[in-house]
Amino acid sequence: MRSLAATILAMAFWAMAASGIFSPALARQAAPLLHPIYSDHMVLQRDQRVTLSRAAGPGETVTVTFAGFEQSTEANQAGDWHIVFAPMSASGPHSIQVETQSGAAQTISDILIGDVWLCSGQSNMEFPVSRALNPGTEIGNANSETIRLLSIPHDSATSARHALPGAPVWAVLSPAAVSEFSAACYFFGRELQRSHPIALGLIDASWGGSQIEAWISAAGLRQTGRFDAALDTLGLYETGRPAAIAAYGRSWEAWWQENNPQDPAPWDTASSDTTGWAPTQLVDWTTWADPLMRSHLGMVWYRTGFSLSAEQAASPATLDLGGIDEVDAVWVNGQFIGTGFGWGTPRSYS
Repeated sequence: MRSLAATILAMAFWAMAASGIFSPALARQAAPLLHPIYSDHMVLQRDQRVTLSRAAGPGETVTVTFAGFEQSTEANQAGDWHIVFAPMSASGPHSIQVETQSGAAQTISDILIGDVWLCSGQSNMEFPVSRALNPGTEIGNANSETIRLLSIPHDSATSARHALPGAPVWAVLSPAAVSEFSAACYFFGRELQRSHPIALGLIDASWGGSQIEAWISAAGLRQTGRFDAALDTLGLYETGRPAAIAAYGRSWEAWWQENNPQDPAPWDTASSDTTGWAPTQLVDWTTWADPLMRSHLGMVWYRTGFSLSAEQAASPATLDLGGIDEVDAVWVNGQFIGTGFGWGTPRSYS
């Protein structure tokens, strides 16, 4: 099913702002001294200051050696520290060594200084090399020590994070690394390097179907004055999902009634008007014996009924609707119970 009821709340679950490079590649070490944003094979932006940070013991001296330069600093009482290195020109590979006065140490290696590109967008950017023209040839020839890839996993959050889940790591360009990487991002980087032969770090942070609002901070959206109600609902979602879902349902119903004042509320169980309603079976509407629906792209309402025993009605229950594409909103006995987004993903509501 498709719906025109996409809103900021549903949209905001799709993606977190792609505002940095995060890679917890060193969790295997007992006590990583560097923030997981830094990892083997990474590319750092040339001609920009490089800030390295993490945590150590409170007041402990930390010494960092990077590309032949050494600096020391003292961690604050919370154990946090940071060191800033001067801008560097394109070069590498380099390594970073971190040591503390207590003897802890960490090293990351094969670091290049070059240009870092963030490739973000919807399905056109997400489209992988494996589905491009001549994928066997393109993937088989994808070998370069000076092109590095980082794929950001799909995940969502209602507030800013300081690290990405899923432990994404930088990879040296190879057939295995490029196969499911963004085709547009890879081909762009490959062609660019032919005219500008320096190291490239390509970050694929795309998510098909995501809206631009999902990539903008809450503060930025507040400045427009158009998203306050949706952002307030999103704030509720952080502390209590049922309250947020109820608020979202009220906003959805208000939107429908404002834009369709002449129509009875479809979720109103008192309404006996079922003119134009779909068959009760929840199936793809293009398969109905209705020529008008074969090419319909928009919203369809389904209504069906079922009976419960008194014991069942008094117990918790789950409503499973199967796979839906791509937005849905669901009411039971006139009460809003949930919404979801996804391409054919199963919908299950308590």
